[in-house]
Amino acid sequence: MDCAGVVNGIAKKDVCSVCAGGATGVIPITDASLCGGGKVGIKGPLCVEIGKSYKYTITTENIPVSNISWWSSSGATTTKTIGNDKEMTVLIPSYLTGSTAMFAGVNYTKNPYYKSYSLLVKVGGCAASAALSLRVEASPLPFDQTTVLTLENQETINAIVLMDINGLEVYRAENISSDSFEIGKELTPGMYLAHVYSSQGISVKKLMKLN
Repeated sequence: MDCAGVVNGIAKKDVCSVCAGGATGVIPITDASLCGGGKVGIKGPLCVEIGKSYKYTITTENIPVSNISWWSSSGATTTKTIGNDKEMTVLIPSYLTGSTAMFAGVNYTKNPYYKSYSLLVKVGGCAASAALSLRVEASPLPFDQTTVLTLENQETINAIVLMDINGLEVYRAENISSDSFEIGKELTPGMYLAHVYSSQGISVKKLMKLN
């Protein structure tokens, strides 16, 4: 049986460990950067201020979508963009503190039929968050295959955005919630700037991947 339970089937787990192909109706993902916290998921500001509105969008797998529902974990007002289920505007109420989470529930027309995504967002102190406040280390550096990013004081990493030397975003991982994160397998040789988000702000580390 294949991963979908079909006798002599051809479905296999793709690079995201999702059973795809064969009778599943799921298109296999071959680019690891599209898994979980990569290009798939909710995109938008990682820090918000009370009383202001922000736009969030969602990128889903290449599966037809019939409906997307938006909500937040703490009562923030969400308004779906007319004619575009993949975009919504959220109004941050004055009583929010600490953090809130944005959620999108996606109804697919094929397997997996339903999947929910979330993005943890810091509330308040956004100006301070723009400062470089924690030292970030990468080991090994330079690296051949992968390197592990960590923040001082065992601070939790919430998200990582990688930019190339031209200032273009080449990789994004969100909802990490870990004190370390391995990166590099999906990168081509060259120089990069890693923007590491934590509750203390944004820290930056220059990375070099060798040939």
